[in-house]
Amino acid sequence: MNSNQHIFFLNKEKKVTYIISFSSMASVEEIKSTLHSLDTKKREIEASMAAKFEILNHNRVDMSESLVDSEGYPRNDVDVYQVRHARHDIICLRNDLKNLMIQFEDNLFKLHSLTKNSSEDLQGVSPAEIPFARVSSVENMSPAFIDGLVEGDEITNFGSITEKNFKSMKDISEVVFRSVDKEVFLTIQRKGRHFKVTLRPRRWSGKGLLGCVIVPIEHPEPER
Repeated sequence: MNSNQHIFFLNKEKKVTYIISFSSMASVEEIKSTLHSLDTKKREIEASMAAKFEILNHNRVDMSESLVDSEGYPRNDVDVYQVRHARHDIICLRNDLKNLMIQFEDNLFKLHSLTKNSSEDLQGVSPAEIPFARVSSVENMSPAFIDGLVEGDEITNFGSITEKNFKSMKDISEVVFRSVDKEVFLTIQRKGRHFKVTLRPRRWSGKGLLGCVIVPIEHPEPER
């Protein structure tokens, strides 16, 4: 039985505009790669929609406003041909985006099922490692979300940064900006267990390169 599945997107002439393929038995890295491709395509669709809406804005009409006057003639204050085509394209793009998001959510479910059932514990991590930062929030479908960070994770290693050399959040920001589209290795504490997470900072449809908020952990000063 063929385990490959394909996502087809059609333009208004019903011609295939692009195809994204994935295997139902794909590995974690393969699913992440599919999610990255889907996110890139999502940004492209959203940019195309924004351009079409700009045509409507320029003509001062929305998706439903009539394009004929009170006598039934085409309005002379708008480019009727341009507006009609922009509206049609927006409808097609919305359908493409809806289909893409269904596939995105399906792959996220597969990814989280695989990572949940796999053993990621780092048994050899020393309990003496002290977390210096905490993940306070993670945006849905962001790079951090896809790569496995969870709200509440406490970070003991962020690339070369540890509690011993961490000074401020600027340290993490510098690592992130130096590592766009590259792997950054993290060690985190989650519910008393240690895990390894590989992040790949990258541009996505939201803000920032990770799509999460990381805050420093304040440790009390030792008593003298």
